[in-house]
Order: sequence, then structure tokens, then C-alpha cells
Amino acid sequence: MAYRITIIVMILLALTSGFVQGRPQLQTKSKHSDNIYFDEQLEMTIAPCGSSFDVVYNPIPKQSLKEAAEKGGYRYIINGSYYNRLHGKCIPAGWFNNNGKVSGKFSRGKVFTHVVQYNLNTKEFQIIPQKFFNHKKRYGVIEFQTGPLIISNSKAVKSYAMNTRIHNGQYTRAFLAVKDKVKAYFITVRTPVSLDDVMERLLQTELVKKGNVNIISLESGEAVAFYAADRAEYNFNQEDVLPILFCTKK
Repeated sequence: MAYRITIIVMILLALTSGFVQGRPQLQTKSKHSDNIYFDEQLEMTIAPCGSSFDVVYNPIPKQSLKEAAEKGGYRYIINGSYYNRLHGKCIPAGWFNNNGKVSGKFSRGKVFTHVVQYNLNTKEFQIIPQKFFNHKKRYGVIEFQTGPLIISNSKAVKSYAMNTRIHNGQYTRAFLAVKDKVKAYFITVRTPVSLDDVMERLLQTELVKKGNVNIISLESGEAVAFYAADRAEYNFNQEDVLPILFCTKK
């Protein structure tokens, strides 16, 4: 009899443990620490940018995220957008304009759905659809092409990059979130998941539920990295040497 009871208890525990084969269960365990939101289920961090948004671009990368933070006095650094290796150099895979210095060509690829534009004077962000963007040299702005956009005005977007490897595959991921044009957030997901899984979880967060928020993908897979100068427990691949870094100061 005791043996049967033990078996029944084990089955009940298995059914209530939150595990379902296939997609990870998007539970609501989360915590806040020094302004960083951390979701335990997806190992997701959401870190708010400060008063600045900077880009560090080195075609021949020589410094890790940690070294770049120490040198530039940055609080948070995340990997930048997609890039290709060509003749020993790392070149942005889409349009990339850093205050008049253009380093990447405009792409009409399915993944590069939008261009993020940051005005260095007004400190405002715009996320411009690929088909409406005029790719010409501009000064006073940082522009980079990336995608897909997964949340627009705090609502899920599933029409971009559907049925692609980046959409359906199980990868670690990095995102940029923009709220009300002036507030930005660096998001990393360390548990390999599809874009649908991330969308489902992000829609449950206070960030998305309480504001006009747009969230766009930056990278997936091995290039995902994050460094927090004062919260080492949230660092992820911080010793990686990457050509494009997005940074914010303390």
C-alpha cells in the first residue's frame, strides 16, 4: 500500500512541476534587483538604459564586453546587431550608420525588418520599417538595421520573419526594447527558446503591460552577450570579443 501511495505522489509531483515536453513552460517567477528585472524560467534579464545610448564598433574586435565597459565607463553592455566576417573583418550585415560613418549596406532580407534610429540630440528612438527607410548618410544619429520586430505598441507581432530559422529555432536571444521613444532596455534570454516563446513571456511582464513598448531582436545564438558592471550575477558571455556593442553609462 505504501509503495502505491509513493508512486501516486511521484506522478502528481511530475504533473505539477511545470514541465511539459517541447516548449518551456512560461511561468511567472521573477525578481527585481537594482533596476534589473530577472525572469528565472527563461533566465531573462531586462536592464534599463541610462541617459545615454552608445555604439562601440571595431571591424577587428580586440576587447571583451567587460573591457569595453571598464574603458568607456559603461554600466550595461549588450551585443549589437547582426554582422558578417569578410576578409578578416567584421562588417554589419545590414545598414549601419554611426553619426555619418556608414559601415554596412542596406539589406532587404526577410530578417532585417526595421531600422532602429537614435537621435543623438533629442535622445529619442524610432523603429522604422524597412520599406519606409531612406538609406542615406545622416549625421547626428545612430542607425542600425535589425529584426524581426516581435512586439509593437505592446502587442505581439507574428507576421515578421515567420517560418525562418531565427523565428522557429531554439536559441539564446538578445533584444532592444523602446518605451515611449525615450526609454530603452537591453534584454537577454539565456535559455534557448523560439521567438514565440519569448513573445509569450514578454507580454506578461510589467514593462510591456504598462506602456507603449516596441521590442526588436538584435541577435540569436553564440553572439548573445551581456555585461553589468555592478551586477556580476547577471553577466552572460561577458568575456566575448564582439565587433558591435550597444552601451549605456551609469
